[in-house]
Amino acid sequence: MKRFFLGLFCLLVLSLPMALLFRASIVGAWLEPEIETLLTRYFGMPIVIDGLRADPLTGQVSCARFQFQNPNPFSGRVHIDIHQLKTRVKVSPLWEKKVLIDQVEKGKLDYLMERKRSEAHPSSNASAMVQGIRKFRRERRKRIEQKTAAGISHDDRNWFVQIKEIRFFDGSFLYESEMGSELESRYVFKNLDGRLTHFIWPTHPSVFNQQVALFGTFGELHPTPFWIEGK
Repeated sequence: MKRFFLGLFCLLVLSLPMALLFRASIVGAWLEPEIETLLTRYFGMPIVIDGLRADPLTGQVSCARFQFQNPNPFSGRVHIDIHQLKTRVKVSPLWEKKVLIDQVEKGKLDYLMERKRSEAHPSSNASAMVQGIRKFRRERRKRIEQKTAAGISHDDRNWFVQIKEIRFFDGSFLYESEMGSELESRYVFKNLDGRLTHFIWPTHPSVFNQQVALFGTFGELHPTPFWIEGK
């Protein structure tokens, strides 16, 4: 019996450095399906994350792929496709339901916006996301009201997200529509480099301090350089 416990103790001592060394991969693999489920419910569209790494000690977070997949009745292509996302989350504010980030860096961001003629569904995949968020909030308020009426204690605080700067490189924006003339049905933006600063969620339209700087090309056959900066 002593040999058994001695062997178990040695195994734990030897495995501890390995667990610390690979903690980001271990925690990321545990969090990945949980975050996918939560965000799918929040946005009302499938969220797929690949290769999540999260270090609980330093707050370093990265993933190889982060996708907002198109809901029905839109195409099977990806709505928002983020490659090689990297950031650092301040750990202690998470206990207060605050996500505070200085910078998010995305290696590549591809955004597809689709519009369809449909009375039964939202007219675009972007509006489908907005409707998904509104539905989630309505259901959450209802649950809070039910718990309050039943005298059940609960945490009704909303999560607060603040990101000082979001940067992305070599991105693209594709707009496709079944509505309007053929000339207005497809817009292509490529080679997009840019940044968004002072992102806060949730926020109010009267308090809008976000600023954007965007560079790239517009046009599919004859790309033309463009530049945008402002609020």
